[in-house]
Amino acid sequence: MKKLLLVGILVATSTITHAQLFNINPQESATSQTVNAAASADVSAFVQYFADTQDLQGNFTQTVHGQRGLEQSQGKMWISKPGKFYWDYQGANAQKIISNGSKVWQYDIDLEQISVRGRDELVGDVAMDILSGTREIQELFAINAVAQPQLPVALQALAKDGQSYRLTPLSEQDGYDTVWIVMKNNQLAALAVDTGRGQQTVIEFSQLQRNVGIAAGQFEFTPPAGVDVIGE
Repeated sequence: MKKLLLVGILVATSTITHAQLFNINPQESATSQTVNAAASADVSAFVQYFADTQDLQGNFTQTVHGQRGLEQSQGKMWISKPGKFYWDYQGANAQKIISNGSKVWQYDIDLEQISVRGRDELVGDVAMDILSGTREIQELFAINAVAQPQLPVALQALAKDGQSYRLTPLSEQDGYDTVWIVMKNNQLAALAVDTGRGQQTVIEFSQLQRNVGIAAGQFEFTPPAGVDVIGE
């Protein structure tokens, strides 16, 4: 299974607001302004959440919706700014994908093989762009607050009672076209990536801990003895 990693402000308008653009009733126009103001504040809080996030750790469930149907995997993750991450895919097709900010190890446990690359060789790395990057999220994406029905179908159930956002890259990306994020109770709940090629990857987070501190050694990796290492 392919392991796809995850992360100016444009304020979205709801279906109601679009309708009100053509309504000259002064009272309804005021309502439209209220909706826009609320969406603007909503996006500002979203941006601040990621600006204030220095590290995250917790569990995840990743579901890939593609031509082969559904493929699901689970695991644990650790992320720390700037540029460090550890995604531990457990169970079938177990893998570990680790970066200390300059080097990336991808360890396929079943194949007993490790590929090593420089961090700057990765493209389409959503997790790095959004969660553990060195740039602010609004410098990378146009951000729109969206209603639940505007989300991809695969994400709508997860978005119930949450706040949802569409992130469009400000520069062309090789790995994805659009990112969708759901927040619940001021915490990251789910992230979906649309590759633009008929495939969506949805990552649901649970038991997250934020800004509790993660030791730097968590993001270092020593290949086990007897495992083939490529690229180092």
